[in-house]
Amino acid sequence: AAPAKRAKAKRAPELVSGDALAGTRAATFLPLVPSTFEGFRAKAQPEGKDIDLGEGAGLAVLKRSYYKSNTALEIEVVDTEQSKPLRALFDKTRELERDTEAAVIKPIKVQGYKAIAQWNSMAKAARVTVLVEGRYLVNLSLRPADNITTSVSLAEKLELPELAKLPADSEIAAH
Repeated sequence: AAPAKRAKAKRAPELVSGDALAGTRAATFLPLVPSTFEGFRAKAQPEGKDIDLGEGAGLAVLKRSYYKSNTALEIEVVDTEQSKPLRALFDKTRELERDTEAAVIKPIKVQGYKAIAQWNSMAKAARVTVLVEGRYLVNLSLRPADNITTSVSLAEKLELPELAKLPADSEIAAH
């Protein structure tokens, strides 16, 4: 019998930090990922990348991981200006509202912006995704979590007005 071919796993783009991040579109999101956030401490430098998806599509991503006691927090900012499918997915997910013992998906508002709060009992994880200015997706993930309450209150503390101030016509440069 022929050996089974292993499916190639899609690799996430390699993120960069420090000097390699300087000058990228992703670096403009740095005010949203300070070294400390609501009592959480950053594990390392923020990581990000401008990603060219081809055919005029692209996005910029910046993320940073934090910890406090036995709780992990991750904040991720994605500029979806040139990636309409990501924004469409956000809207579709908001329509999947549910509230069961196993999972919660709840459309909410965070600082006046459309958002989704999600919680999964198996992963003991909560996530809030906020769409800022119809363009930026800000994800805040918390683990472990018993519900959406803490993640929603943390999302309310994010510096979302900083994103709203960024010039809308900034091009994403491919690096």
